[in-house]
Amino acid sequence: MGPAEIPAKRRYTFQDAQRWAGHLGLEFKAPPAHPFNPLKSLRVTSVIDNDDVREVLAVRLLDAAWSEGRDITSDSVIHEVADSTGLNGPELLERAHTDEIKQRLRLQTERAIQAGVFGVPSFVVDGEIFWGNDRLHFLKEHLQGKLLTDTAKVEEILARPRAADRSRK
Repeated sequence: MGPAEIPAKRRYTFQDAQRWAGHLGLEFKAPPAHPFNPLKSLRVTSVIDNDDVREVLAVRLLDAAWSEGRDITSDSVIHEVADSTGLNGPELLERAHTDEIKQRLRLQTERAIQAGVFGVPSFVVDGEIFWGNDRLHFLKEHLQGKLLTDTAKVEEILARPRAADRSRK
């Protein structure tokens, strides 16, 4: 069961997203269904080799879902969003179904997991993970050379034994 499938977490996710949107002055409508399967949109963005162009499409797809309340699992919405960014929506959708792109996304996912990524949004910089939009100030400080992390202390703490483990049965 994913976090958005837990009723309290689902409610909190929407409340939190609405709060952040208001804080940032953004429109918030939310996707028409949540959780949803983002696989098609992920594959479509994976078709694009150019990082800047891929980012433009990814941001537009996120805006379509969260600011405009559109269904980014729909071919017609993906097509329209891609076309609005100057890309060829039908071509991207066609390529997204190829074994090459499916394998590319699998490899991207595996690399993210190997880097320690466990959620979105995550930023990996200099081998350090910054997870969550509420951690962007730490990322900024890191990039400016101002963030101090006592990695030896963290390793010392992680070496301590675990006193409890929860298992789902």
